[in-house]
Amino acid sequence: MKRTILDISGNKKQEKEMPSCFEEPIREDLIMKSFRVSFLSGRKAYGSWILAGKEMAAHGKASHMRNRWKTQYGHGISRAPRKIMSRDGDRFNWVGAFASGTRGGREAHPPKAWKRLSRKISEKERNLALRSAISLCCSLEYLKRKYSNLNGKDSDNLKSISLPIIVESKINDVKKTKDILEILKKILSGFFEKVKDKRVLIVTNNDSNLKKINIIDSTTPQKINILKLVEGGNPGRIIVFTEDAIDEMLKTPKFK
Repeated sequence: MKRTILDISGNKKQEKEMPSCFEEPIREDLIMKSFRVSFLSGRKAYGSWILAGKEMAAHGKASHMRNRWKTQYGHGISRAPRKIMSRDGDRFNWVGAFASGTRGGREAHPPKAWKRLSRKISEKERNLALRSAISLCCSLEYLKRKYSNLNGKDSDNLKSISLPIIVESKINDVKKTKDILEILKKILSGFFEKVKDKRVLIVTNNDSNLKKINIIDSTTPQKINILKLVEGGNPGRIIVFTEDAIDEMLKTPKFK
């Protein structure tokens, strides 16, 4: 498969052979499975202190026997374990201790830090999901579904763009935010106005100056992952590939 490379003015420059990952069949099920695993794996396990609500000494259950002093017979008090805060004769100021659902007691079902948040996915499935997500991001149908604010004219603008969007490596030398904005406007035509607040993803090389520009999201073929391609759990994203990034992908087994 060959696709057109654009220069930084948005004009067609030449055609280039593409990695096979751009023609990968789209598997939404694998994409979302890989996204969930990656998302949960990135979260830190958390939980409450194992003895929270249990460090208070409880004086057993309240006695409800007849004709016995210090009992709670007839006072309408439950038999939950309690701690004595103060007393006045046979009257006690008690609060619940240890038992869940009582004031001063433990939480019933707190989060447990030792429970694993991650799920399992094989390396083969992970790579297949990554290839499928890249192919999905180059699908006009999925991009229109992702950016639902497109009207008919915007859709026509998107149709005129050759997907995937590849730009010459000169874009790596851009250092100013206003300059990269101008280049993206030329590359994406009128469609850029609809997605400029979505942080366009640019896949470039390791030496690029684009990493310092905060209005875009940049990554490299080595670091691209499912979380960037399925941002927010919604598949599809406008991606701009640089020519040197495509060259690197052609050398990488999981992409070529």
